[in-house]
Amino acid sequence: MSTKATLRHQDAEGELPAWQVYEELFERDDVVYLELDGVQVNVTMIDGPFEKAGTVRLRLPSATARQLGIMPVDWKHDDRWSRSDIERGIERFRQRLQRKTEDEGAEEP
Repeated sequence: MSTKATLRHQDAEGELPAWQVYEELFERDDVVYLELDGVQVNVTMIDGPFEKAGTVRLRLPSATARQLGIMPVDWKHDDRWSRSDIERGIERFRQRLQRKTEDEGAEEP
């Protein structure tokens, strides 16, 4: 189950890379993520230079993403989910999954 909510995206076109701007639903900070797929980059990592095309993910403040024009100007971060709301939702999901698993296991072939 993905926790990404896509705000904008572009499929790859010829030599141009695919990209996606999204938010993580449980992210507490007012940030978005920009993911560029199939991009040649020169990044210095702890282990050394990365010299092949790959995926680049940037965690950006939403104000910066607006400034760059990669997300809607009127988008607002929704922080109404409390930690207890999230934990209750996860617990309900687990219980439903458990019931479904038990129900399927009880059936005779």
